[in-house]
Amino acid sequence: MHHAAAPFTSDRPIPVHYYANELNRFVQGIVPDATQEQIKTIESIAMNVKASQEYSQQKVSFQINELEEKMKQKENENEELKSKLNRLEKKFEHMKIEKDLYEYNAVCNDQYENYITQLKKDFKEKMEMERDNFKRSCSNASEKIKELKSQVSQLERKVKSVEKDCREGNSDSLAEDASEKKEDIGNGNPEVQKMQAENANLRRINQCAEKKIDMLNETIEVLKKKISRNH
Repeated sequence: MHHAAAPFTSDRPIPVHYYANELNRFVQGIVPDATQEQIKTIESIAMNVKASQEYSQQKVSFQINELEEKMKQKENENEELKSKLNRLEKKFEHMKIEKDLYEYNAVCNDQYENYITQLKKDFKEKMEMERDNFKRSCSNASEKIKELKSQVSQLERKVKSVEKDCREGNSDSLAEDASEKKEDIGNGNPEVQKMQAENANLRRINQCAEKKIDMLNETIEVLKKKISRNH
């Protein structure tokens, strides 16, 4: 039997073009009066051509299906890669936004630190100024207190002097009035009337002096209260 006439099997898949070439050579090599065996060989090779062709088509179809499946998988992978790329792009945009925010916050923090530093400096200068003003005020208040105390002392001395003058003036006037009254009483002398008028005038002066003393005492009390408040 011709080797190309052996039955086709998928375990030994001979290509279709091989069978076609062998069939062509065998047909060309036989004589017109071919024997029955030669005709069977031609038929067997032709059947092998058909079987090989079907096998090739099945194999091609399988490969096509396999390729299509791989293409679908590849498309799915591409879709996943696209989704991943989109996520990465969004993440990159988010990171860029965070970076911009970080840089902006860094600038703002620097500005805030400068602002706080300036506030502290201004506050310190203000406190130092207020402290100096307070010291000057205390110094002025101390001087004023000394001055007020001096005024109080002067007023107290003045009050004592006025009280003394009033006491001495009243006793002398009363003694003189009594003596003169004893001498001229009952005589109807005009001098008696004059003395009486002078005594009345002295009493008014004495009353005015007492009022003045009271006013001075009130002034002293006011000054003392003012001094205590300043302390």
